[in-house]
Amino acid sequence: MPTTTPALAVTRLEPRDVPAAVALGDGWTDPASLTIGFAPDGTLIGQPPPNAVEVHTTATALFGTLGLSAVNALLSPVTGTVDGLTGSLTSGPDSRSNANTAFGGLTGWQREILRAFQTWAAATNVNIGLRGDSGMNFGTSGAYQGDSRFADVRIGGTRLDPSALANAMIVSPDNGTWSGDVLFNTAIRYAVGGGSGGYDLFTVALHEAGHVFGLEHSDDPLSVMSAHYYGARTGLSASDLATVRSYYGGARRADTFDRLAANNTRSAATGVTVSGNFSLTGDLTTTTDADWYSFRLPAGGRSFDVRLLTTGLSLLTARLTVVDASGREVGTAVATDPTSGDLRLTVNADAGGQYFLRVTSASSDVFGVGRYKLVVSGLGGETTVINPDGAASTNIAPPPADSPVLAAGTLTKSVNQHQFSLSLATSGLLDLSAESTANVSGVELIVEVFDASGRKVLSFTQSANGPAASKSAYLAAGKYTVRTTAVFPLLSPRGASVDFVIRGSVDSDPMGTYKPGTSTSPYSGTGTSSGTGTGTTGSTGGSQTNTTTTSNTSTRPYSY
Repeated sequence: MPTTTPALAVTRLEPRDVPAAVALGDGWTDPASLTIGFAPDGTLIGQPPPNAVEVHTTATALFGTLGLSAVNALLSPVTGTVDGLTGSLTSGPDSRSNANTAFGGLTGWQREILRAFQTWAAATNVNIGLRGDSGMNFGTSGAYQGDSRFADVRIGGTRLDPSALANAMIVSPDNGTWSGDVLFNTAIRYAVGGGSGGYDLFTVALHEAGHVFGLEHSDDPLSVMSAHYYGARTGLSASDLATVRSYYGGARRADTFDRLAANNTRSAATGVTVSGNFSLTGDLTTTTDADWYSFRLPAGGRSFDVRLLTTGLSLLTARLTVVDASGREVGTAVATDPTSGDLRLTVNADAGGQYFLRVTSASSDVFGVGRYKLVVSGLGGETTVINPDGAASTNIAPPPADSPVLAAGTLTKSVNQHQFSLSLATSGLLDLSAESTANVSGVELIVEVFDASGRKVLSFTQSANGPAASKSAYLAAGKYTVRTTAVFPLLSPRGASVDFVIRGSVDSDPMGTYKPGTSTSPYSGTGTSSGTGTGTTGSTGGSQTNTTTTSNTSTRPYSY
């Protein structure tokens, strides 16, 4: 009896009104050491599969949309029209979002996005530091955390579907460098606080950052994780805090030094007893936290240099002060911008004298919390690392269940191909995986995805009897055909066969543009999906045709 190809849909999980046991995606390897960066305009969103003549790709144009025209000319190599996933987008000083005035240019809108991510990080044991971006394609092959070419979380923008304000990619090793990336809809009008009929950029970024940190959509009316936009938010709800803390070890923990013995006053300063240069890593756990350290200058010393580093470590804005043995301040440096939080002081000192270093918050908001590194030089010798910070957190959320099965069957030398169709209601990151078992060695499974025009947009190969293989691609809304082909060795016997399973999911999560007072949510409505394909049944070697039609009347942004 023929079997049917199951239809895939992204389903709504239970509300996150209380701490949840399972996070969205697999989670980060080291959430205490995350990085974030802004991809330059012109960075391609997606990467053509091998041997593909054409593929849906688009270029990010966030700077040209949200930045001042004066800096846009320097930062954006893209001018004129850029092909988008669902149309075209004009980049340049004629900003669709009118953000030049609203945000004060480059620093303003970047700070709003960084503030959103830092709001989550400051609430628990997470650090996210700023780093540069090489401009390599989104989805470039590489590690899903710690790739040296760009940040773990890459921020970009393009024209998305009208129903989506932005789209965050689920964190999973299967998604590679796509994990945690966020694309903003540059055709949307953003404004501070949602004024002038626009959408509040901080609120949209806060929602997508929640997905990056593992939170699903919530039915809590106070949560920033509502599937739709219900107005500007100023921070996290109690349920948001409880959930993210359940994933990352509770509220933010004090650093190693404070846990051993609180060092929040000069009299309780952590003593550094090495005779030469040293470095240490600490953390301002709250905006009222103060970290004190003391050391002595060598007998022949006349000056020393102190650097406080945050670049790539956190978004902390700190105040660094040097105090002598009498309590007199002999040097102070203050950071005012989370994008440039590094500080440096050079002190003319008394030989053999005792000095104190004080690190405090320079900001009363979320940028007043985070990790830092102190480096003291000029004391001679090699640099000694003093008690590296031991407060690194671990994502305790277990990995999710396997993705839904899209197709399964048996292929033979005579019937070696199976295909089915799927539809994406809006653009998103499609993740496919394949696994197979063959009764002969040397069989390979080729999985290819074609758009409605027959262009290949995704492809990968899996070796039968070997580990599962997977590939992700950011695709536009539309209909696609998934084709699975078995390649048998030339001299394999007539009865050679391979059993295969194709799994898939849409590993991105948009925030809807619905606002109170409008008639309907853009996600509501009925969608259908159908799949047809040719495969084999069991050991009979006969062919079968699978057809599936599924109605979707929920508020899901995707249907298959």
